[in-house]
Amino acid sequence: MQSPPRDLSASLRRIADILAEGGLRHLLIRLLQRLSSPLVECGSVMFLMRGLDQDLPEPEIPPPLTLREASPSDLPLLLGACDPSRSSEMLLARFRRGDFCFVAMDADGMVVHSCWATTGPGRIPELAMEVLPAPREVYLYDGYTRPDVRHRGIFALAFHFMLTSLRAAGFNRVCCYVRSDNLLSLRVVQRWLRSTGRVWYLRLGSFRPLVLGWHSLHLPHLTRIAARDAGAF
Repeated sequence: MQSPPRDLSASLRRIADILAEGGLRHLLIRLLQRLSSPLVECGSVMFLMRGLDQDLPEPEIPPPLTLREASPSDLPLLLGACDPSRSSEMLLARFRRGDFCFVAMDADGMVVHSCWATTGPGRIPELAMEVLPAPREVYLYDGYTRPDVRHRGIFALAFHFMLTSLRAAGFNRVCCYVRSDNLLSLRVVQRWLRSTGRVWYLRLGSFRPLVLGWHSLHLPHLTRIAARDAGAF
């Protein structure tokens, strides 16, 4: 008997992952989002914060990893472990503007997890807005664990190292956002950061999204992106 086509096999694995994350209801929501895109995009994002003066939860039994801050010389390694849509030019621009990158490396010297942090504006594509960190505050973004090593405690170990390193560098608070339909990431991040508010959005085609709830909640400082920059999202 022939094995199923690669695309079908990958789709079945993805369906199984979504069911494991949130059950049938979550699968139906994701299916509706896929069917309506790109004509209509709607959903919500959750904002989270943590003061670095608080004690950090200890990660569980750590795998054998090397944890460190990355530099531009690590670009070849980062490209093999970041989201495939990230280019070398994009990552180099992040280093040039002073962003931090923290990585976890396996015994073979390969990057298995990376996460970025910035003191400058951090973009939120779903809202066409930017987070503006306060003094001594850091915005975390673009955390990524290589798919073949997920569910092994790597994120927790790397996240603990990153927060400890940022605290040692003199920062007193971190913030980030997670899409509400990304249940797995949300559950993991909520162990470390406190939810401070949810913002809903609705986008029709290429128009600027309608954003609801961002004025009334305890959120990081948000600002709208200029219309001329909306295409960057």
